[in-house]
Amino acid sequence: MFTVDDIENKPELRSRKRYFFMIYCIVALFVWPIGAVWMILNGYMEYVTSYALVAVPLALIAMLMMLSLAISPLKYSIFGPYERTPFPNEVPLLERSTGGRIALAQISGPLVKYAVYPSGLGISILGTGKTFIPTHAITVIKPHFLNSYKLEHNSPELRNPVIFNNRELYEALRKLCGMHETIRS
Repeated sequence: MFTVDDIENKPELRSRKRYFFMIYCIVALFVWPIGAVWMILNGYMEYVTSYALVAVPLALIAMLMMLSLAISPLKYSIFGPYERTPFPNEVPLLERSTGGRIALAQISGPLVKYAVYPSGLGISILGTGKTFIPTHAITVIKPHFLNSYKLEHNSPELRNPVIFNNRELYEALRKLCGMHETIRS
């Protein structure tokens, strides 16, 4: 497993399928509206509904893929050369689906799932993949605003801050980080 220190020396792990993802997003987001306008202007109105029924779901999938850029730096996004750290082979202490924010991306509850492991925090986001933040990479965990909690970290795989809306998750992370500090000192 790679640590935060040797992340720049990490070999390229992702296959060439990332180029397929890039082409897919360009086509799904930009080409289909041009095709719809062309169909309307050239008198193919009877096919526009069928075309939209196929193209709109494909565009929604592409938008979820683009969300990957909002939560991860390019090199760790779905389009980047590096894979994110996988979840550890441990039993989670706590799993919760809750809303929140990663950097500037506001994500609703069912789309994001947090899993607290003995060695850190796993975050799974629909359409963008999974990432793991080791306990030693968590720098700040504190109450934020109203019923939300703020986590800051120094992991290069995910943008800062991670804000979530679950007290149980906050308590589990605080306990985990507290145990980690006790072990180190």
